[in-house]
Amino acid sequence: MRNSVWMKGFVIGIIVLFVGASIPNITGETQQLNVKSNMQNTEITSQIQTSLIAPPDEEWSKTFGGTDEDIGYSVQQTTDGGYIITGETSSYGAGNADVWLIKTDKNGNKLWSRTFGGTSDDDGRSVQQTTDGGYIIAGTTGSYGPIACAAWLIKTNANGIEEWNSTFGESNPNQGSFGYSAQQTTDGGYIMTGGYRLSGMGTGTIWLIKTDANGNELWNKTYVGTIGESVQQTTDGGYIITAIHYYSMDPTDIILIKTDTNGNAQWIKTLLPLHGYCGSGQQTTDGGYIIVGTQRYPIFDMWLMKTDANGDEQWNKTFGGFYNEFGNSIQQTADECFIITGDTYSYGAGGFDVWLLKTDVNGNELWNKTFGGIESDSGLSVQQTTDGGYIITGSTLSYGSGGSDVYLIKVETENSPPNKPNKPSGETSGKLNTPYIYSTNTTDPNGDQVWYQWDWGDSSTSSWLGPYNSGVIISTTHTWTVKSSSVKVKAKDIYGAESPFSDPLPITMPYSYNIPLQWFWERLFQRFPTAFPLLRHLMGY
Repeated sequence: MRNSVWMKGFVIGIIVLFVGASIPNITGETQQLNVKSNMQNTEITSQIQTSLIAPPDEEWSKTFGGTDEDIGYSVQQTTDGGYIITGETSSYGAGNADVWLIKTDKNGNKLWSRTFGGTSDDDGRSVQQTTDGGYIIAGTTGSYGPIACAAWLIKTNANGIEEWNSTFGESNPNQGSFGYSAQQTTDGGYIMTGGYRLSGMGTGTIWLIKTDANGNELWNKTYVGTIGESVQQTTDGGYIITAIHYYSMDPTDIILIKTDTNGNAQWIKTLLPLHGYCGSGQQTTDGGYIIVGTQRYPIFDMWLMKTDANGDEQWNKTFGGFYNEFGNSIQQTADECFIITGDTYSYGAGGFDVWLLKTDVNGNELWNKTFGGIESDSGLSVQQTTDGGYIITGSTLSYGSGGSDVYLIKVETENSPPNKPNKPSGETSGKLNTPYIYSTNTTDPNGDQVWYQWDWGDSSTSSWLGPYNSGVIISTTHTWTVKSSSVKVKAKDIYGAESPFSDPLPITMPYSYNIPLQWFWERLFQRFPTAFPLLRHLMGY
């Protein structure tokens, strides 16, 4: 009897061992899958990061001009979605170079053009649409005014017909005055910067001129330096001027001047002593200032500096290759980054090419792109357009009618990330260790293909699954090993731009302790096919 009890206990112990050996190591398998998934995810992310961030493509380009020299110095998008350009033309007008004003539609097709000037050299350096729908042009005239050349302010109506013009300059016949930048002010008048200097000498004086709405001078101020390159009214009603200071042996300083509402200097900063050329600058949304130009040594590089509200440097950056690059125009973009245009000899198709460069808010390059042909081409003015793209003007020797032509380039909207995916759909209550199907979809604003990554909320994520066409409903499976969780999903496009996560889908998977008896015996005898004969022998049957 005692031996029989002992034998039965021994057999039961063996059965327990069989049962333990037959149960799958679910936790171990899940961990192994998660490691594999993470490895795959890292590889795919690394591959896509090599293409970050793709620059936008050219949407269209246009040239304007004749067989002589024609240049676009300034461009602005107008309220009708088209563009206004000013510059100079030697192909048309009264003789030599004249101010040229060109109006286009939104596709760059010329609607009309006007010339202003006489038989000497005249040019337009900046243009702005005014509140009445007309235009204000700042430039220089050698044809009119009391001296050899004078700063020139021209006001037109919406069709480019002159309403008035004003010249500004001293009476000294050996002294020239220049207008480089003008802006309508909040009182309806105008502010203009430029400079004047003695003929044949590099030294001069920076000039700031305030007029009423009809171009009559209200006051003018001068500052040590040579030429004011750009001016903007600041949020406090004063003005910020970016300027250069030439010396007799040709080295130059880049200067930043902040004034009050009456043009009195509040501070003057020398930003790049003896080594730079100024392009343009503006006030930034944080109250500081951004300036672009060119650093001269050891080679010519595009140069960018950010200052605080007092003109003290916060950071500066240079961009370029083995050859020469120039920074000519900058604007802060809607996303508080910076867009710059200039010229590059290191990159592109040949000669100098138009260079467009985007940085983040800290001046780190996000992308750059070149435009042009085998001859020399230049980007002199850039502005972000209402569709999120960019418009550039400058000059081209590679295309057009001969000589240099005005070059107008429209750049497409930048890549946008996919939209937030729809909340996942699928089973929210079921059994553990059972695969279930989950679905979602999203669209990409640019129509790009997308990848999806699922966060299962149980310490596991999928690899990037795809690519899938924009808008297509996609599905994947997941086997739950935890009682409760929530699943969410995000998407990214071919350039690696990621969407936000979707809204989460709550999951409840109650534990089940009822193991089907048939499944148990099938599992046991599949794993130990000789167990049944052995048990019969031990039990004495």
